[in-house]
Amino acid sequence: MSNPTSLPWYAIEEESQPLTPGLLVYPKRIEHNIEAMISLAGDVKRLIPHIKTHKMAEIVKMQMSKGIRQFKCATLSEVQLLIRCEVDGILLAHQPTAEKISLFLEWQKQYPNQHFRGMKVSDAKRKQQHRPTMILWRKV
Repeated sequence: MSNPTSLPWYAIEEESQPLTPGLLVYPKRIEHNIEAMISLAGDVKRLIPHIKTHKMAEIVKMQMSKGIRQFKCATLSEVQLLIRCEVDGILLAHQPTAEKISLFLEWQKQYPNQHFRGMKVSDAKRKQQHRPTMILWRKV
């Protein structure tokens, strides 16, 4: 076996030990990427990272520890994850069905300390679909 210090950052010392299939998480690399993201944005207040690629509370908490407090998601299960992480702002980045709108609005009532936002269908698209406009913004 080679010296562990000579291994690339993604290498596993004992490749036979992890059970497969599995997900490997590299906290130091994630930390580096969070810091790079903040550096590029210039300010954590300019960031609303999407959680679709990781869907992990641990990574949300790592981002929160660096001052990121608002997050974007695309599913109601991701909304629930962000609620549990107690983030300040949640942006639901898709057009929910009527049933999902009801649940999303109910969560806004249940968690008044969190700011919920949703995407708005354009007026032209809404008229084409014969749907009323519902803005899912809640100011706390």
